Amino acid sequence: MLSDRDRHALRDIERGLAGDDPGFAARMGGSPGDRPLPTILLLSMLLYVTLPMVVFFFGRTGAVLTLLLFALAVLFVLVRRQPDAG
Repeated sequence: MLSDRDRHALRDIERGLAGDDPGFAARMGGSPGDRPLPTILLLSMLLYVTLPMVVFFFGRTGAVLTLLLFALAVLFVLVRRQPDAG
């Protein structure tokens, strides 16, 4: 547990950071339930599970197509995460 003095100091630091970089403060704020799903991690886990089966059933061609789809999905996620440039 933090003492009252430490909590006050932490609050001051958080306010200073929020003033200097509001985008960072917005990304870090909120409860853990408000955070978006770790999409790239989930896609990687799905690839890890499915790729051996795809290779077994469809061979090298299926593996290449699966990896291509994975790369496109990750690219799509990364593009969607970028803030608007307008």
